[in-house]
Amino acid sequence: MCIDDVMCITREFVASLDYMAVARLPVACVPPRLIQSEDDVAAYAYDVLRLREEMAAESAPLLERIGDVFARASVRISQLNAYGARRASGAFKSSHA
Repeated sequence: MCIDDVMCITREFVASLDYMAVARLPVACVPPRLIQSEDDVAAYAYDVLRLREEMAAESAPLLERIGDVFARASVRISQLNAYGARRASGAFKSSHA
């Protein structure tokens, strides 16, 4: 799996959300319609996780689900970036060379 895959899955998740349920969320918690970068995923994950404590009870289950998906996507993107950086630095060179 690569970062593009994570981004695609995240976009598909947002597209699959029930429009009416999302419309009932506070404006600050509505997922971005256009997720263009890794930073978009991380920023929205942070916002939802920070704001969900302040949200109404009826929004809680959906916000939990959205927050979980974005937080997991953000973590996975960070892992993939770290792996790429280690690989680029030669940290994975074989000791059998």
